[in-house]
Amino acid sequence: MRCMSESRCRARDERGDPALTDGFLCFSCLESAERDVRALVLDYRDLEQHLVPSLGQRGSGLPTGRGGLPPLPIAEHVLELQQDIWWLTDAWDAVVRDLDRLSDKPPRTRAGWAVQQSVTILAPRLERLAMASGTMWDYPGAPDRCSEIPGWQGVLDLAHLHQRARHVLGLSAERGEACIGVICGYCDVKSKLVRDPEDGGVTCRACEGHYTAVEYSILVGVLAAAVHEEEAA
Repeated sequence: MRCMSESRCRARDERGDPALTDGFLCFSCLESAERDVRALVLDYRDLEQHLVPSLGQRGSGLPTGRGGLPPLPIAEHVLELQQDIWWLTDAWDAVVRDLDRLSDKPPRTRAGWAVQQSVTILAPRLERLAMASGTMWDYPGAPDRCSEIPGWQGVLDLAHLHQRARHVLGLSAERGEACIGVICGYCDVKSKLVRDPEDGGVTCRACEGHYTAVEYSILVGVLAAAVHEEEAA
């Protein structure tokens, strides 16, 4: 069978097809995912430094009255990413612990330590997780509140957290051709789509939605048809 990473497969063949594998994810994707998952501990720590904007971004810093300084603003997208890291690592950690009959995670642990404990369990067992599944409540992107999520999807989602963190921390390299004027079908933001020069796939820098080259062609066709209908009306 083909690697479930699809267009993001790390071992695509010369035609751009995902690698053949005996499991749900190929060796290259699992190896890359393990590196990304192990990095989540440092990602969580580094994101902590970006929660509060710098003084220059907050304003003068002078008292506003008897109440003193106003409450410090929080970078909500950073806090949301931290929460996603904690939630996803904790959820899949519970699945792996149940599979391998490991002891439960210690209760009442600070979020940063909880992430580290989960990563310690998950990182060396991603191949095992990829072959399993877990019943999840309110899983991101799931169609129902309670859904059975395949473990390989969990591996990809965990690895993607690291890519999101690199982007937020300003560590990801910007590359590719910007698709100016095209609206993302996932988030409706214009001019944030970027074409990958290697496989022709397109990724949105606003929401990180991804299109294969074929899917992007379909998107452009749909948008063009919508514009034509508006002009004809």
